[in-house]
Amino acid sequence: MAEVEFIQVTWLRAFKVWWSLLWRGILFGFLAGAGIGFILGFFMGLAGVESETIKNVCTIAGYIVSIPVGIAVTKWVLGNRYSDFRIALVSEKSQ
Repeated sequence: MAEVEFIQVTWLRAFKVWWSLLWRGILFGFLAGAGIGFILGFFMGLAGVESETIKNVCTIAGYIVSIPVGIAVTKWVLGNRYSDFRIALVSEKSQ
């Protein structure tokens, strides 16, 4: 196993990780929410469901779809390499 060098958690490094999570979460959350909202809204509209019900169902579906999207974004960010560091999950047993 490779030697692990621990580096200090600085405000700049924290900002880089936060920014990575934020923009990806907003972008992919928006796309997934818009996609599920469009699909549900379209088919519920064809079925003659009233617009208030469509709005409520699409809102709840948007919240639900944000959970797996958020987990996927977090996994993606955890695997990123940044300019001077990368995030590593280290077992407590190895210390």
